[in-house]
Amino acid sequence: MAKLATDNPELLIYIDGKLHITVLGGIKLKGLDRLKVTLKITLPPLGKCQQCRCQIIR
Repeated sequence: MAKLATDNPELLIYIDGKLHITVLGGIKLKGLDRLKVTLKITLPPLGKCQQCRCQIIR
């Protein structure tokens, strides 16, 4: 079952089975016409971790 942890607004964590996705630094709600986030994607059983920066511009 998928779970989204939002206890800390600066560290959003989404867990769906073996996949963990973390939004580092949170999401700023001001100026949503442009969105930049840093994602940390982890597959815990394999110990693999990948970080990427995403930018979405409307």
